[in-house]
Amino acid sequence: MHVAPLRDLAHESTKGSPDVWSRANPWQGLAPRSTDVPKKELVFGSRTPLDSALAAKAIQFKVGFMTSRKIFVASMRAISISLALGLQAQVIQAQVIQAQVTDLPPCPHQEGSEWKQCFGVRRIGTEIFTGEFRDNRPNGFGTIVFPKGARYVGEISNGAMHGKGTYVHPNGTTYVGEFKSGLREGAGTLAIPGGANYSGDFRNDKRNGQGVYTYANGATYTGSHSQDKRDGFGVWRHPMGKKYVGEFTEGERTGLGIAYDADGSIAQSGKWRNNELIQSIAPDEVKQLLKKSSS
Repeated sequence: MHVAPLRDLAHESTKGSPDVWSRANPWQGLAPRSTDVPKKELVFGSRTPLDSALAAKAIQFKVGFMTSRKIFVASMRAISISLALGLQAQVIQAQVIQAQVTDLPPCPHQEGSEWKQCFGVRRIGTEIFTGEFRDNRPNGFGTIVFPKGARYVGEISNGAMHGKGTYVHPNGTTYVGEFKSGLREGAGTLAIPGGANYSGDFRNDKRNGQGVYTYANGATYTGSHSQDKRDGFGVWRHPMGKKYVGEFTEGERTGLGIAYDADGSIAQSGKWRNNELIQSIAPDEVKQLLKKSSS
């Protein structure tokens, strides 16, 4: 059975922002630069720091989303088993777990038997599912271990991540939030190795909508996103106090905007294109134009 793949989070970039402020071009280097994050292959059955990360996120998931303590405990114990044991041992242990903490009966293991409403462990294609099965497919709450070491814990529909859950990539990138048909969809929080993180809207597995992106160096962008880029109206703040308030297009300052120095005084205002001021306009007029465009 094929599950719609989550976009490879190894390519989420730890985007930076400029540390040098130039009066002539105060926003030089604002456009983010991607840095490749080395992938760490995780062999199934090994214990790594990723296990601890997953457990911590699962606890956060419980606080934010879970309504059934029994299912949560069953899933957490199943995760610890799936991280340490092979599939055959998982099947034996899963039977013990479900008998102790869930009302669902154990799934039958006779060849050809259907799993209509039960708790079990099954390899489907390249993924290993632990949790609730209905209509012979993973449905309900459970865990998924992917072939390259990524792990998911949360709600599942027809074998796909669907609902609320936590996804941890082998490189440490972690997403906690809503999914639809195997993709990030809805509200969520993305934590990227190196210190960057994003909290806000996702659509079609990408940052789309309103959200806050915090860069590894402490800079922040609050505003509209499209296709994983700053797009629309937003506020970019440098950790030293400088900021830009205005419009962005595909990650660049393009449109109307005002750049402020750290003391709050206005450095430049007007119309921008690709991070360059191309037409000076009085700040009050820019504010009025921005207000009108947002109404």
